[in-house]
Amino acid sequence: MEENGIRTVSLMNLPNIGKIVRPPRMIQVDYSLGTIFGHAGDGETQTKILKRAIEVALDGEPESLLVLSSII
Repeated sequence: MEENGIRTVSLMNLPNIGKIVRPPRMIQVDYSLGTIFGHAGDGETQTKILKRAIEVALDGEPESLLVLSSII
C-alpha cells in the first residue's frame, strides 16, 4: 500500500512484535490484546487514539514510533 502512495499506521500493544514486523509507522498503546482502542464504552479515549492514529498516518515519518501512554 505504501508503494502506491497510501500511508499506513499500525497500532500495537506488543512492541517486540512491532520490532520484527517493522510497519512504516507504529503506535504503541498500553492496553491488552483485544482492547487496542481502549475499554468498551470509553469513547473519549477511543476518539483520542483514533485521531492520533490519523495524524501519524498523515504526518508521521517512515519508521516512526509513537508511544501513547500520555493520552490514555
